[in-house]
Amino acid sequence: MSRPLPIWCCRWKTQAEIGYWYENNSSQTLDPITATLPGGGDANPNNLNYALYNPDGSRAYDGPVEDAGYGLHAIFMQDSAKYLHDKLKIIGGFKYAIINYWQLGSDGSRTRENNKAPLPHLAISYDTNDHNQIYVKAEGNYRQPNPSNITVNPGSSLPRNQYSVTEQLGYKYHDNHIMLDLSLFNYDIKNRPLTTYLGNGETGVINAGNQTARGFDLMVAGRPIRHFSPYASFEYLHATLTIHPICRPRVWKS
Repeated sequence: MSRPLPIWCCRWKTQAEIGYWYENNSSQTLDPITATLPGGGDANPNNLNYALYNPDGSRAYDGPVEDAGYGLHAIFMQDSAKYLHDKLKIIGGFKYAIINYWQLGSDGSRTRENNKAPLPHLAISYDTNDHNQIYVKAEGNYRQPNPSNITVNPGSSLPRNQYSVTEQLGYKYHDNHIMLDLSLFNYDIKNRPLTTYLGNGETGVINAGNQTARGFDLMVAGRPIRHFSPYASFEYLHATLTIHPICRPRVWKS
């Protein structure tokens, strides 16, 4: 004779989402030329009383316009579910991003780079009772370098996106008087961006290497007392950076 399944394993709530994101960004760097102030100082570029103009009446600029930008395409999907009378919550998702960024140098050269970033996400929490919860989180993230940061270095390859994997294990407690959150974390970071000096007062961004960061966060907050909310937090962080030879990505010039 077959044994009936427990009722809790046959009931759950779920919600699914899917979407698409598009973003296009373009920025221009202009260096307007102005006359010198009577005292010998530089005039504000927005002060038209000291602005200089070309013979055709257009505003005079120092050199060609420096242009930079990026296009972003991303598709994402997510599903969330609740089990065990809503005590167990699971959220899983995935995003895939394609980023094409470029810069047009003041010498007319054009540099492009295309990057792809798979971004998984998983969050699980379980309420042991009305006051206590344990949770686990893991996800991938990326950080795109700003192409305009290296327009002062025409013709160079653009830095790659930073990619990181984040993992968390935590515990939460709350009641009518206090709230506490303790979490252990681990970050694994690839292609860490670094701002470097290029000369002539200009800076740019390069990929410096990989980084690992581990530690814990502790947060305690209390119920407001005479409109004053007590709060305290503490973090321990141990980070290491591994420098590696920078591999130049594929670059297209036109």
